[in-house]
Amino acid sequence: MLARWSTTTLLLVIASCFMVASIALYFDEYLSIKRDQIWKVAPSILLFNQASRRQVISFEKDFELNISAASKPEFASVRFRRRLDHLHHVCDAGIRQGIWEQAERVRRQDTWVQNDNFLVVPGTNFMMCVLPKCGSSSWHWLTRDLREPLSAGHEFGWQDRQKNTQIMQDLSPDDGAKLMSNENAFRGISVRHPFSKLVSGWNQKLARELTYASFLLEAYPHMQEYADDTDKLHVLTFENMAEYIAAYGHD
Repeated sequence: MLARWSTTTLLLVIASCFMVASIALYFDEYLSIKRDQIWKVAPSILLFNQASRRQVISFEKDFELNISAASKPEFASVRFRRRLDHLHHVCDAGIRQGIWEQAERVRRQDTWVQNDNFLVVPGTNFMMCVLPKCGSSSWHWLTRDLREPLSAGHEFGWQDRQKNTQIMQDLSPDDGAKLMSNENAFRGISVRHPFSKLVSGWNQKLARELTYASFLLEAYPHMQEYADDTDKLHVLTFENMAEYIAAYGHD
């Protein structure tokens, strides 16, 4: 009786441990990104299999690196390398799909082509391609400050952005070519996750308190079909904006 009781108790303890470990594995945020792979090796983990331990550790390091690379300055090189690799991957995919030609890609790598998204500071070898909703205001502010430091009490405004764009438009083809080819020049492009840009654009540009939202409703008449009073802070709910883009994105 004692032996059977001890065996039953042991089995219950083992079953409880396995259940707790299973729940921990499921909810542990460090392992969730690799959940499918972890479940395959879960029995080995519970039996302290060394190979499985090393695999879990690698998962944790990957997750921690993702968090660190997204925020900590010392991981900036890793962050930018990943973005550059992704950019090259997208460009290569575009060429394979026939979206653009390889020759055009090469030409734009070292040939000056006027672009209103470019920010330049003559005489400083500074050139930045800044897309909307990718920190453009901060880059415009920096460009303005590099060109002429902002005086005390001077607030950065739309006139400064307009001046930045005008300087780029007035840049001669020869000076533009030097920026494109100079190995010592600082050249960059701002990027952001597309969905994050979409959320940011909705939250900022369609806010009821801004006159810009009214301008958009007038400029894009179809957008008015999706406007209502459901969202007290925005002229369109995020869901309605997504439906509008899906239906009239070509506008």
